[in-house]
Amino acid sequence: MIGFLCRGGFEGVVSGELARAGAREDRSLARAGLAVAEVAEGIARPDPAFASQSLPSIERVEGESVAALARGVIAATREKLDASEGAWVQHVLVTEAEGSRSLASRAGLLGRTLDGLLKEGLRRASKRRVSWETLAPGDAAHVFQVALTRRDEVFCSFAKREPLASGFLEPSLAPLGRWPVAACREAPSSAFRKVEEAYVLLGREPKENESVCDLGAAPGGWSFSALRRGARVTAVDRAELLPPVRGHERLSHLKKDAFSWEPEERLDWLLCDAIAAPEKTISLLDRWLERDWCRRFVVNVKFKGNESYGAVEKLRAVLSRRGVVRARVKQLGSDKNEVTCLGHRSS
Repeated sequence: MIGFLCRGGFEGVVSGELARAGAREDRSLARAGLAVAEVAEGIARPDPAFASQSLPSIERVEGESVAALARGVIAATREKLDASEGAWVQHVLVTEAEGSRSLASRAGLLGRTLDGLLKEGLRRASKRRVSWETLAPGDAAHVFQVALTRRDEVFCSFAKREPLASGFLEPSLAPLGRWPVAACREAPSSAFRKVEEAYVLLGREPKENESVCDLGAAPGGWSFSALRRGARVTAVDRAELLPPVRGHERLSHLKKDAFSWEPEERLDWLLCDAIAAPEKTISLLDRWLERDWCRRFVVNVKFKGNESYGAVEKLRAVLSRRGVVRARVKQLGSDKNEVTCLGHRSS
């Protein structure tokens, strides 16, 4: 059984994604911010776009007190902890569902209680525990997760990071699968946080002198993210850009339509955070991939309400049709009612 954490209100969307992937959801274990499913042998492990984190080999533990919950978690994971090798990280958390914050202090107490039990009864394993911030997103490690869903109930998982069909490793090292992005006062807009988070998931970011196209660039948040890494940026948008992007020596601003503009040569990066209907953005990405105009891409797809979430499957179909194996579609921590598609070609 695998658990999938998501934002509150998106449980049904994740359930639909799991069903389409061939997984059988266990509705008896469904909780606010958590879906649990069984994946039959021979079926690729699902990577739902609206799930932020996975909990492989998930187990449910009940207990009237924090001490009882902690003992139950240790009993459920002791064998795996003892047999594991290498570094592991630990997260004791609550889900992103509405009302879960009321459990945050209890989760903190549970974490401290677990720490004591681990140091007392599993000293060898405890010595291999590291802080997740010290590891790179692509590092191999085990992830120990304990999600408090009620005062008397947790779901726990201790699992080694394994590659998905796309090659990306799961579960994430970050708590809830959310990689934090530092604020930056110089950025023209807070939208830069989305592409910064996407770089972390992709395991790659623009480098000095690489060529970047930012479609629908205004006011310039995504262009800013590439420029501050030394890349050369072509921003395509009829609207004005804001400082410090506007007038930058490595920026070329083309006041043209982002959806019809065509590059003269293959670029290192396609960035797109344009405000448009999902079908229009997906068609744009399809055309760029078909004509091999970029090596890597980060493209944001925006929704109105929930009536267009089926566009995620159309997006996946484009990636499959164009042979892009190393790609993901994810609702990032900085995304609102949208998903971000990120990936790169084999060459």
